[in-house]
Amino acid sequence: MSSHCGLKCIAGSFLLSVILCAFVLPAEEPKLNEAAGAANSDAKPAKPKITVSKETTYVTEPLRADGCVDYVAALNQRRSEGVTPENNAMVLFWQAFGPKDIDPKIRKPYFEMLGISDLPENGDYFVQFADYLQQSMGWKQKFGDTPEDEEKEREAWKQLGRAQGKPWSKEEYPLFAALLEKNEKALQLIVDGAQRSRCYSPLIPIQGESLERSDRIMIWSDLRDAIRQLTLRAMLQFHQGEWGLAWSDLLTCYRLGRQSYGANCVAAMTFDSMASFSILAFAQHGDISAEQARRWQADLRHLPRRFPLRETWNVDMRLGYLDQIIYTAMRSLQERDAPAKAGRLPDLSGLGALAVHAKAKQLYITDPRIDWNDALRYCNARVDRAVAAFAQPSSRQQCDAWRRLRAEAEEFAGQAMDHASLPRVPTEIESTMQIVFDWIDKQVPGFAPEHETDPRSQIKQAVEQAFLPLDLSPNEVTHHYVDLVVRSSCTEGELVARNETTARTWDNLIYLALGLAAYRYDHQSYPRQLADLSPTYMEQIPEDPFADEAFHYRPEKDGYLIYSVGPNGKDDDGKNHDVAYQEPLEKDGEEPIDKSWDDIAIRMPRKQIAEE
Repeated sequence: MSSHCGLKCIAGSFLLSVILCAFVLPAEEPKLNEAAGAANSDAKPAKPKITVSKETTYVTEPLRADGCVDYVAALNQRRSEGVTPENNAMVLFWQAFGPKDIDPKIRKPYFEMLGISDLPENGDYFVQFADYLQQSMGWKQKFGDTPEDEEKEREAWKQLGRAQGKPWSKEEYPLFAALLEKNEKALQLIVDGAQRSRCYSPLIPIQGESLERSDRIMIWSDLRDAIRQLTLRAMLQFHQGEWGLAWSDLLTCYRLGRQSYGANCVAAMTFDSMASFSILAFAQHGDISAEQARRWQADLRHLPRRFPLRETWNVDMRLGYLDQIIYTAMRSLQERDAPAKAGRLPDLSGLGALAVHAKAKQLYITDPRIDWNDALRYCNARVDRAVAAFAQPSSRQQCDAWRRLRAEAEEFAGQAMDHASLPRVPTEIESTMQIVFDWIDKQVPGFAPEHETDPRSQIKQAVEQAFLPLDLSPNEVTHHYVDLVVRSSCTEGELVARNETTARTWDNLIYLALGLAAYRYDHQSYPRQLADLSPTYMEQIPEDPFADEAFHYRPEKDGYLIYSVGPNGKDDDGKNHDVAYQEPLEKDGEEPIDKSWDDIAIRMPRKQIAEE
C-alpha cells in the first residue's frame, strides 16, 4: 500500500527527531567515547557497555561481529521458524506479481532466504487495474493524456466500485471481463497462496543501519488490487449463478487479510472491508436459505485466526525499540556539548521529505548520564505494560487501558514542558532554534508553508523539551530519554487496539447480515428484533465488541439499520463522519457532519459506494 507524506507531516512526528539532530553531532561512521563527554580527538572509539541478557536486550542471540544482538536476524529466525517454500504464501505471490517491486541489488539474497530461484524480470505477471486501463486506452500516462482522458479514468474507477458491490455481466462491463481473463493465471496463484499456512517475507539488513532501516519487502499495493479483482470476479460469478465459486473467491480475500494482519493490520482491514462490501451484495441480492446462511457463517468462523497484535507488540515492536536505543548508543559521538555548530548538522541536500524523515529519525539526543542498560530495562518495562493492555479480557477494557497509557504519556510531555519544574538554558535554546531554522530552510526548501499550526512554534516546543535539566540524576535522564523514544507508541497502540476491535465488529455484523438475509428469504420481511434469528439462522446472537452488549437494530421500510456504537461508545444513531465505515444514511435535506460520529453501520437496502 502506498503512503503519502508531505511537508505537513514533517511538522508533526518528524519535528522532534529533527531537533534532536541538533544535539547529536553525526559523523560518517558510528563512534562512541567510552569516557562520557570526552573531547580528546585521540581517544579510541568504543562501543557502549551493554549487557546482553533477557532483561536488557530481551533476546541474546544471534550476535553481530561487534557483540551486539543482531535484531534483524533474530526477527527473521522467529518469523521463518517452520517456513518452507512449499508452505510459504509469499513464494506463490512473487510468482504471480513478479519481482518488479524488489530492488535488483537485493533480489538474489532475498529469494535465497525464501528458498527459491530468482524470477525473470518479464513474464505473464499480474496486471493492476490502473495499468490495464492505461494499456487498453493507449494512454502514455496512467491517468490519461488529456482532461477528457482523466474523466474517463475517474468514471472507470467508479464503475469498478459499483461492480464490486452488485452482480454484473460481461456485456455490462466488457473491460472488467477482459481484465479478469488477462489475470486468470496470476489470480489462481494468489488463490493457491491464500491456502498456505505461512506468509513470510524476510527482512534484508542494511549494513551499519538499525532494524528500523532494514528493507521490509511486501506487496500491499499488488495484494490490494488482487483482492479488488477477486471481489469483482465474485460478483460476476454471482450473476452467472456460480455461488460456490463466488463465495470461494470472497473467502480467499479474507484469508489474504488474515495472512497480512501481523505485518500490517491496516492493510489487512482494508482487504477484509472489500470482501465484506461484496458479501453485503449477497445479502441484498441473493435468496439465501437458513442452511446456506449457517454454512457461510461457519466458513467465516473457521477462517485462520488473526495474528494476535499483542504478539507483534511483545516481540516485533519491542525489538525495534531496543535496537533503536542500542543504535543510538552506538552513534553517540565524542563531543556532547550544546548547542551544535551549524556546519556539523547532517547534510540532507537533495533528499525528499520521506528520506529526510527516515534519516533524522535515526538520530536522538544523547547524554553522558544515560545508563544504556537501564534504558533497555526501562524500555522493556514500558513494552510489558503495552502488552498487558492488549491482554485485557474485553475489547472495551483494552481500549480503556490504552487511553490510560496515552494519558500518562501526555502528562509526561506536559511535565517536560513545565518551565518551573525543569529549569532550562534559554540562551542555548534560542541559539539552537535559530541554527535549526537556518538548517531546515537550507536543507528542505519550502519547509514552512502556511499551515494552521506554525511549524516553527512546534520546533520551539521540541527544542525546549529536548533540553534536560542539569541537575537530573542518571536514572531520571535515562527514563526521560526512553520516554521520548517510545512515547508515540501509546497513540499507536490505542489505534491498533481500536482497529482490532473494529475488525471483530465487522465480523459480527457480517454474520448478522447473512442471518437477516436468510430470515427475509423465509418470511419476506426482516425480523422485529435480532433475538428472532436464534436458533434457526444462527446459534447465538453476537454482541457489539465496543459495548459488550447487543448491537443496535431497527427494521425500516423494506430494510433495516444495524450498527455498533463504535470507539466512542456513544449511540450516534448509526452515523459516522467517515463514509468508509457505513452505508450513506438517507436524510431529508443536508445534515451537518459531526466529527465525533463513529458508529459502524449496515443499512439495507444499500446505497452504492463507488471506490475511488
